Amino acid sequence: LSNGAAFFVLAHEMGHALIDVYGLPIVAKEEDAADQFATIILLETHDKGQTAVNGGATLWDIWSQQHDMIFWDTHSLDSQRLYNTLCWAYGFDPDGNSYLIENEFLPIERADNCGYEYYKMNSAWTALLSPYLKSE
Repeated sequence: LSNGAAFFVLAHEMGHALIDVYGLPIVAKEEDAADQFATIILLETHDKGQTAVNGGATLWDIWSQQHDMIFWDTHSLDSQRLYNTLCWAYGFDPDGNSYLIENEFLPIERADNCGYEYYKMNSAWTALLSPYLKSE
């Protein structure tokens, strides 16, 4: 497990903790919401956030090759988590992550909407957490 993947998993678990402690409403799979939180918090606040998000995506890629057909689990399929994470990273910084398209890690068909996906999930998490954030 790379340091980046470990940071991603830690941020993912922090998302679960915030959902639980603050009773945040989640209208889809909580596991996906925790992946969203991890991606946002790492990209928006950490200077090595892109490395951590890439580590998380790599983790999903490795796991998808080992056991991706467990349909009953509370987690989305690992291959879905891989493409979601890549999409959100691309949506956060299309210019900085253009290599995802150029090297065909992320299909252009998915990439076309990633900026909007990132904007919507970032807005949702900001609204959910705003009552608990301290202003500087």
